[in-house]
Amino acid sequence: MNTSEIEKMLDDALDLGIAIYTATGGEPLLRNDIDKILKMAKDRFYTMLVTNGLLLNNIDLSNVDLLTISLDTLDRIKFYRITGVDALQRVIEAVKWASRRVDTCINVVLHNSNIDEIENLVNFAESCNVGITFEPVSSYFKGCPEIDKEGLKRAMLKLLSLKKDFKCIWNSREYLKLVYSGRRFNCQSHLLLRVNPDGEVISPCYDVDYVKAGNLKSKSLKSILKSREYLKGCQIARNCGNCYLICYVEPSMIFTNLKWLLEFCTSFLKRWRLDG
Repeated sequence: MNTSEIEKMLDDALDLGIAIYTATGGEPLLRNDIDKILKMAKDRFYTMLVTNGLLLNNIDLSNVDLLTISLDTLDRIKFYRITGVDALQRVIEAVKWASRRVDTCINVVLHNSNIDEIENLVNFAESCNVGITFEPVSSYFKGCPEIDKEGLKRAMLKLLSLKKDFKCIWNSREYLKLVYSGRRFNCQSHLLLRVNPDGEVISPCYDVDYVKAGNLKSKSLKSILKSREYLKGCQIARNCGNCYLICYVEPSMIFTNLKWLLEFCTSFLKRWRLDG
């Protein structure tokens, strides 16, 4: 989609009551017009950006409300194995640079090769005055490393213990307990509207990517969301493979679990008071 097509999408989304925009990828900073897109989004929504951090010094962070930087390890060799580039120090410096300009959070995807780094990563986030979240690697993405069930349970117990002393851990306790237990949850995947760079609106779940509901280059957002194809994708997503991706679990539980909602509101107010 070009810049004008994205602007129309944002206007349509605003008219439909959507309140949050997230630029993610792939790597969104590879777009030459990313500053324009973020400015347009900021004028309409609470705007979030998810990036690997390598190109951060090229953009205007004043158009971002919350920045998330992906960082799975503080070990240079592991970083190279995971990402294929020898750029750990660049990402570390990007985190420090961004922390002085915008609310920033590090997101860590947990797997067998970095599960021993949890406390080091938390300490790093604390030292940079940024938030940090953890989520287990998902089986939906081919070629990703794995994590065994017992290792994941130990990791969740570790985070629950650390969360008592480290306010920088932004995962809710209920999320950590859910992942520890391995239970299913009432996923409200339709709360997320997923649009590919080519304008395709796809099913709101990684388990049913193949269901394409329509393209914004030829159809309005409103008509796509009312289409049989989109509703079909939402229905299929009800029987998903039960991932623990934060972007699905935390919003779903806020809308379906009163205890989770209270914890979210309490945590948000505490962070707001600290920032204020």
